[in-house]
Amino acid sequence: MTKLDEFNEFDRGIILLHRKSVSEDTPQAILVKVKQIRNAIADEKAGKEDPIEKEFTLECYDEVIRKLSDLSVADYLLWLSQNKDLEGFEF
Repeated sequence: MTKLDEFNEFDRGIILLHRKSVSEDTPQAILVKVKQIRNAIADEKAGKEDPIEKEFTLECYDEVIRKLSDLSVADYLLWLSQNKDLEGFEF
């Protein structure tokens, strides 16, 4: 099971950003949304974005997916209460 202290600032930012766009505030619902966004980023055609930055973003999303996959609702609620005053990243 994922330990709460494993979450870093990137994980926190991604979770806080995407929890606003799900109908049910649970790790499982956020996981589905994070997977959708990760796939959309991966499918974007090469353009103006920096390929190194894109790869880093994908790695961050992959790490959040791994951590959310085995996070219990109770642990998520505890983590959320510890991070309630923080905002998600602005992309």
